[in-house]
Amino acid sequence: MINDPERKITKEDAQAFKKRWEEVNAFELEELRNTPPSRKIKQLAALMRWGKDFGWHNALKEGEDVVRERWIKLNRIYHGRK
Repeated sequence: MINDPERKITKEDAQAFKKRWEEVNAFELEELRNTPPSRKIKQLAALMRWGKDFGWHNALKEGEDVVRERWIKLNRIYHGRK
């Protein structure tokens, strides 16, 4: 029985599971590629608005200076500058 928690997963089960997820990922990637930029911008705006609506905006800003300094340091190291 497939829903039996005592049942061991066979190699065929694992391969079928992996194949299904590869198909899901391929579908999502194609869907993303076909999404017009205007819709992507609207989706981004909605996510940013949620940050404010849920009160995350200020909490996220608290560590912004630290993150900015880390990026500057990484950029300098990457480009061979001190």
